[in-house]
Amino acid sequence: MELSSGSPSPDPVPKQTAGPPSAGRVAVWWRSGKAVWVLALVAVVSLAAGFALGGLIRSPAEIAAETAVPPEGLITAKIEARAITSTVTARADVVFSDPIEINPSAPEGVSAPVVTGQVPQVGAEVNAGDVILEVSGSPVFILQGSFPAYRSVGPGSSGPDVIQLREALAGLGLNAGNLESKTYDATLASAVSALYENAGYPAPGSEDTARAQAVRDARDQVTDAKEARTQAAKAVDTANQAVTEAPDEEAKALAQEAADAARSSLAQAERSVTRAEEALVDAERAAWTTMPLGAVVFVSDLPRRVDKVNVTVGADLNESTSAVDLMTGQAASGAAVVLSGADIEVTAQVNTDEAALLVVGGPAALTVGASEIMGEIAEICPEASAQDPSAAATCAVTITVADLGGVDATQLVGNLLVTMVVGTSSADSLVVPVAAVSADTAGNARIEVVVGELAKNQAAADQSTRVVLFTPGLVAEGMVEVKEADTDLAAGDLVVVGRAASVAGGATTADDEADEA
Repeated sequence: MELSSGSPSPDPVPKQTAGPPSAGRVAVWWRSGKAVWVLALVAVVSLAAGFALGGLIRSPAEIAAETAVPPEGLITAKIEARAITSTVTARADVVFSDPIEINPSAPEGVSAPVVTGQVPQVGAEVNAGDVILEVSGSPVFILQGSFPAYRSVGPGSSGPDVIQLREALAGLGLNAGNLESKTYDATLASAVSALYENAGYPAPGSEDTARAQAVRDARDQVTDAKEARTQAAKAVDTANQAVTEAPDEEAKALAQEAADAARSSLAQAERSVTRAEEALVDAERAAWTTMPLGAVVFVSDLPRRVDKVNVTVGADLNESTSAVDLMTGQAASGAAVVLSGADIEVTAQVNTDEAALLVVGGPAALTVGASEIMGEIAEICPEASAQDPSAAATCAVTITVADLGGVDATQLVGNLLVTMVVGTSSADSLVVPVAAVSADTAGNARIEVVVGELAKNQAAADQSTRVVLFTPGLVAEGMVEVKEADTDLAAGDLVVVGRAASVAGGATTADDEADEA
């Protein structure tokens, strides 16, 4: 074949055969080097998967070792040297002691006892000499005494109630006269009058004008009688002078008769003075201040606290049976005012088994909010309650409280928690946990003590221990006091409180477990 133009021509481009459209692109991508990175990534993923699968595959020996129960180890606790205290806890009713009902009678000369003032407030403190109520305009005083007033005392009165009144007024700093005298006299009357005046009230009888006038008249009569006596005495002197100066016997005889008559008049004047003075004493005695019945309430111990007030101003005390307690709105006891003692009375109820552990004189603590008030056990299961079949399972424990420690007594009234001490071990007594104590076949108490050092991560069977018999003492706070032991024990020794399998397969102490918790 001839070639045109006489110049050589390039090789013709091969014609591509038909195939997948991407085949050419893959070939190009392969030739670019990216396939190397893909192969490396696949190798890494395959290696990781191999390690993961290898970790899941265990031999039978490995599986048996991992699922075997760990060996049993000791659980121990230390013997301590300290005091432990056993207590009985109960609820106690706290009230003010020795309540006294005040029911004043109508003052003398008054038909209806109506409250006219001086009504006290519940919770107020009442002291000797205070006015507890005003009834029909007259005060009712509180005085200290051992028995109640049973009559009015005044002129002519004599007895132990007079002595009691003297002592009570003297206790207020008033001059009541001879404290041993049982006869009502002017000094005691003056003291009674001062009691009223100090309270801002007129003394009984002080406004009786008739008695006052009788005293004035009696005094005038004494004055007149004494003046008459003076004149009679002068007449005697004059008559005696005439006898001395008589010129003759006849004149002297006449003067003597006049002198005798003057002396007779003087004697009569003397008697008149005496009678006038006696009348004055009677008039003054009749005017003495008296202490009327109902004007005073004697209380053995003061001060006292007002517990209840069942009257208001205007109330008729004769209608006290229908009175209403102003605090509760319920029917009252019938008393106008109820006073309680300044001391509190605490009574706890415990079962008879607990009561057998308590002792009279033992300490007791009342819980008042965040504070504790210390008291003392005064009485356990009084005979009356012990004989009561309905109270066979429980008995009353009376507790006295001498020092409130600054706590207001009103905060104590109610139902409080009381903790009574049964016993306390000595400060250095050895104590072990209750869980460590068991009994042998003879009933003797025993503990198991670790010998030597406690080996951690060691099976219980491989740990050396010894059994110690001991005499138990006080049991309290989860501990038992060791009174006597058949071998020496010391604080810090380890006692076995149990056995259990542990992860480590060995011994642990209670302290270890607490740390882990």
